[in-house]
Amino acid sequence: MQQSGNTYHIADHSYYVEHITEEDYDNRPTIVFLHDALGSVKSWKDFPINLCRSLKLNGLLYDRLGHGFSEPYQGVWKKGYMEKEAFDVLPAVLAKFNVQDPILLGISDGGSIALLYATQYDQVTALISIAGHIKVEQETRLGVQQTIQEPINSKLISGLEKYHSDGASELLYRWQSTWTSASFADWDITKYLGQIKAPSLILQGEADGYATFQHCYDIAAGIGTNAKAKILPNCAHFPTQDQPIVIIELVREFLNPLL
Repeated sequence: MQQSGNTYHIADHSYYVEHITEEDYDNRPTIVFLHDALGSVKSWKDFPINLCRSLKLNGLLYDRLGHGFSEPYQGVWKKGYMEKEAFDVLPAVLAKFNVQDPILLGISDGGSIALLYATQYDQVTALISIAGHIKVEQETRLGVQQTIQEPINSKLISGLEKYHSDGASELLYRWQSTWTSASFADWDITKYLGQIKAPSLILQGEADGYATFQHCYDIAAGIGTNAKAKILPNCAHFPTQDQPIVIIELVREFLNPLL
C-alpha cells in the first residue's frame, strides 16, 4: 500500500491531495478523510494508511484552502464556510478523482463537512463523524477561547507551523474569530440531519473540551435509526490521536457489514 501526494487544480484553486492506493482495491470504496479546523493532510499522521490497510480500502486526503500545502485562503471564514466546502469543494474533489460512493470520515470541522455533504448526496457508502459540530454550544465558545489563551497560544502556533508554515497564525485567527463571533453564534444545521440516508457512526471523546455529550447524541438522533452514537473513554477532541487503535477497530466493526 502506497501513500503519495501532489498539487492539483480543482474548482479554480490549487489543492494538495494525497492518495492511499493498492492495485487490488480498485473496485472497493474509497475512504475520504476530512481534517479538523486547524488540521491538514499531514496532521492525520499515520492514522489514514493504518485504517485503509486494516480495511483493505483506498483513501483520499486533501488540504482545504489555507491549510497545509494548498493555496492560501482569502479573507475570513463566515457563516456558511463549512456548507461551501461540503456543497462546492468536496463534490469537485470527488469528481476530479472519480470517487463514487465514498466513505466519509471527518473530524471536528471535517465531521461537520461530512454530515453536510451527506444531507445533499445519497451516494455515500457510510459516514463517520468524529467530534463533528452541528451547532455552537457555550462549551464550544469557551473551549476555543481557552485554547487561544497565553501561554498555550505560543505553543499552539509553533505546533501549527509544522503543518501550515507561515499560514499558521492566520489560520488560528480565522478559527478563533469565527467560532467566538456573534454572527456565528446561531449557526445550527440540526434540522438538515434527517436528510442523511447513509449509515452513520458518530463518535466523541468523553473529555472533548468543545462539546457536551448531548451534542453527540443529538447528531445521531437527528439522523435517525441508521446512526449510532458512542462516547469514547480516555479521549479528548482528537480520538484518532488519543486512541487510534480503538478508533480503527470501531470503524472496522462498523464498516465491515457494509463492504
